[in-house]
Amino acid sequence: MSTVTEVRPALMGHLRDLHLPTVRECYEETARRAERETLSYEQYLLEVISRECEQRRKSRVQRLLKDSALPLEKSLQNFELKRLPAKAARQLKTLLRTFWFSGIRDRVRAIY
Repeated sequence: MSTVTEVRPALMGHLRDLHLPTVRECYEETARRAERETLSYEQYLLEVISRECEQRRKSRVQRLLKDSALPLEKSLQNFELKRLPAKAARQLKTLLRTFWFSGIRDRVRAIY
């Protein structure tokens, strides 16, 4: 078995090779907390991997927003319906009243 001094550099190298930067940053602190709270290996692993997934999700949203070049200040709340043709404005109002679109609207708002 490897000694503690050999484990850390090897682990950091593997995490770098696997492109897991968040795990690299948080595994030691989470391991100490897991020891204090007597978490199982699975609970520890879930915590570390959950952090990595959340960070990747945030980074992806930020990257997609940047790539889209959409103006971030625009939303449905400040959209001027007067600028649409009458038929399109009626259709949009109908869609906004439906349950289906309100669920989508909340997701869109979260992304933008």
